[in-house]
Amino acid sequence: MSLYKNIKQIYCNLKYKNSKEEQEFINNYLKEFKDRYGDILFEKSLHTIDKTLLIYSNHNTTYSMNLESIIAKKIQLVYGWRVVFLCTIETISLAKKICNDIYGFDNFILIEDYMPFISIPELSEYLDMVDNAVALREIEHIKYNDIPIGVHSIASYSTTMPDATIILNDNSRNKIKKILKKSMRYVIASKQIVEKYKPDLVISIEKGTVGTCELFYSAINNNIDYIQYSSC
Repeated sequence: MSLYKNIKQIYCNLKYKNSKEEQEFINNYLKEFKDRYGDILFEKSLHTIDKTLLIYSNHNTTYSMNLESIIAKKIQLVYGWRVVFLCTIETISLAKKICNDIYGFDNFILIEDYMPFISIPELSEYLDMVDNAVALREIEHIKYNDIPIGVHSIASYSTTMPDATIILNDNSRNKIKKILKKSMRYVIASKQIVEKYKPDLVISIEKGTVGTCELFYSAINNNIDYIQYSSC
């Protein structure tokens, strides 16, 4: 486990640790689901082929993970594809309870395992681009490894604003730089994951903000089909 992952795991345990009531709710939910649908969900296709479905399970809700698992189980049983669930430290616990305990999937990977902990060599160059920008459109044009991290960093930052209006000043620059740095780590991780697992199809809930857009571009830049769905 990387040092970066260790630090983030500690943070998430403090922030997201389930209460006794939440854990009891999850356990009851799993039991009710199993009682209703039985063991058929643990069946695996007998006719496996050399195809891989990568599901980026980054939305920490039972609804999203059930939907992802239903889609994955259909593709696994009917078409014989291998299924890999890509999770974050925030989602891995619930994903294993839903996707593994209920549906029998056992191939989980963490995106944090593929993120660099040491500083990215080009980082200062990209942060300088933000500092030197006199207009937002200059930041929008920033790309890293052919992925437009600038425009998506701005999009992510705008979601924190009441009216989504961004005024470029020292405060906004610092926040955008923080998001940009995060995006660069996701770019590196996504590239490594795509190269290692070589998915034929990627499914994710979203593709527009930092944390999800990087995998979207890594997929389509390698001619890999990408399906976005919405859990709203």
